[in-house]
This record gives sequence, C-alpha cells and structure tokens, in this order.
Amino acid sequence: MPGGYVLPITVNNSWRLQRYGFFPMGLGVHLKHHVHPAIKISDHTPQELVIATEQIITKNIITK
Repeated sequence: MPGGYVLPITVNNSWRLQRYGFFPMGLGVHLKHHVHPAIKISDHTPQELVIATEQIITKNIITK
C-alpha cells in the first residue's frame, strides 16, 4: 500500500485503567491522547517508518 499513510497516536494515562488489574476499574481516570500528523508510507523504508513512528509517539508520552 505505497499510497497509504500511518497515523501515529499517543495515549497518555492508559495504564491507570488497569492499575489494579481488571477489578476494581479505576474511576475518574483522565486519558489524554494526541493525534500526530500522518506519515506517507512511500516516503520511508519499512524500518525507517517504524523508527519514525516510535520516535514521534515516545517523544509525546507524559510521565509524572
């Protein structure tokens, strides 16, 4: 699919939903997400595409 795009999305605080396992489900957990600009597949080799996507996502992870 050389004409396709990859859409990187960063989701922060998702780990808080399962902090105690599946029960009890955490109430009041605020998930935050950021949709990044699309990356055209044909502009990169498969390895470059994986590295670029990973860098974009990890750069925007918020740690507290």
